[in-house]
Amino acid sequence: MINALAMAACYSQIDDSGTPKFPVNEQGEVDQNLWSLWLENDPLYFLRERGEALKSLKSLFLTVGKSDQFLLQYGTRKIHRVLESLGVEHVYEEFDGTHFDLGKQRKRALSIL
Repeated sequence: MINALAMAACYSQIDDSGTPKFPVNEQGEVDQNLWSLWLENDPLYFLRERGEALKSLKSLFLTVGKSDQFLLQYGTRKIHRVLESLGVEHVYEEFDGTHFDLGKQRKRALSIL
């Protein structure tokens, strides 16, 4: 829940009450205007718009655990495919481990970056 609140605070327009708004209400209805603000911050959407700028990077390294508890491997795989489709050079690796094993990839990341 804390993660969802943090995203709402970052991605949503906050009303005068200072309360972050979620793009889905208690009835499961999606506020399309608010949802569009969230999508602007979604890499799967904004990477396509920034493909040419990404090509100018000297290096780009994506790594994710195959057993990530937050299921980030699925989104990271999609990001990898978007980068490939845009012709953006990058290194993509999945490692045997979880989200909390990411620190073990630090040495590898630094060797690439």
